[in-house]
Amino acid sequence: MKIYLASILFFGLVFIIFPSSKYDFQVNLIDTWIWDKQGGYGTQPSNISENPTSNLAGYKNQGSFYSFPSGKFIKMEEGFLLDYSIFGEGFYQYKKLGDEVSFFDANNELFWKKPYSSYPRPGYNPNLIPFVSGDGNIVFLVDKNGNQTGVKQVTGRFATDISYSYYSDHTIILFSGGEYFLLDGAGVLLQKHNSNDIEHNQSYFAKSVVLSPNGKAFAIHAQNGEVDTISVYNSENELIYSKNLNSIIPNKIYLALDDDGSLLYYENDKFSLLDKDGDEVSNYKADTKKVYQTVFVKDGIFFFLSGNELQIINKKGIVLRSLFLPSNLKPVRVLPSKAANNYYIETSKDLRQITLRK
Repeated sequence: MKIYLASILFFGLVFIIFPSSKYDFQVNLIDTWIWDKQGGYGTQPSNISENPTSNLAGYKNQGSFYSFPSGKFIKMEEGFLLDYSIFGEGFYQYKKLGDEVSFFDANNELFWKKPYSSYPRPGYNPNLIPFVSGDGNIVFLVDKNGNQTGVKQVTGRFATDISYSYYSDHTIILFSGGEYFLLDGAGVLLQKHNSNDIEHNQSYFAKSVVLSPNGKAFAIHAQNGEVDTISVYNSENELIYSKNLNSIIPNKIYLALDDDGSLLYYENDKFSLLDKDGDEVSNYKADTKKVYQTVFVKDGIFFFLSGNELQIINKKGIVLRSLFLPSNLKPVRVLPSKAANNYYIETSKDLRQITLRK
């Protein structure tokens, strides 16, 4: 009994002197759902996570679109391209060199057809869809009914990248000349940076942009002279930090930015994790030098794919889970959920949901 009471007293003092908030307790990332994309069937959704088939629009698979709301495969017309909003209900159909865009609902019923000779670039939410012109110098802002909305369009010197937040319905559009436009879900301009505001070298070229999940921070990757730089800004358009890269990268790089400014990015042969002040926390070897890289962040949890291992880490760089994905499952992307602590992993053959349990 004396030993028992002494133990209680000891551990009680430990938690008083060293509060639990200072420590990272083990978290569990568990598999809660999987769906076979070709077969169109999956496991029952878990009662501890959101229902994927009620929240996701669907997926593309071998020339078809599977709609979760209707539970049906929809065969695509030959010669047409297809795209969709992750959380929408339906899909866009258009030709690569066409003069109209159509939107079909989840049951493959034509909802609208409009004379756009531009390409829809839907993100997570269906409220605002950027339509990029053929020359890339104009981006039209289109609502779910196919009509131009908000400021109607933004212009610059060739649109190089578009990023979307999934908690705030914000969109940011980046042009190569450094012009960028941050918009809300109604196409209202929240921030802009146009050519008159830009001070840079003649060889300046903006290549990549990413929004944080809440849409209040963003990062831009650009070349200025002989240096490639990643610059992180807050919602007031103030620079939080800037990071020079080790080499000039001629293409877009894939970035994952958390709400506090923490950043995961890929450069040549490694993934680097920066804290909210721009200091490197850790780096990880990359097994491929392809342009497309899997990086993602939500709820303070980062994902990246190195070789056949999908690594899941926290802001301190600690690996929470490593998920083996065979080569025949590539390409791989990670998608957000509407609920906290849920994540989706889409491979070439399946869709998976994992849930964080603390």
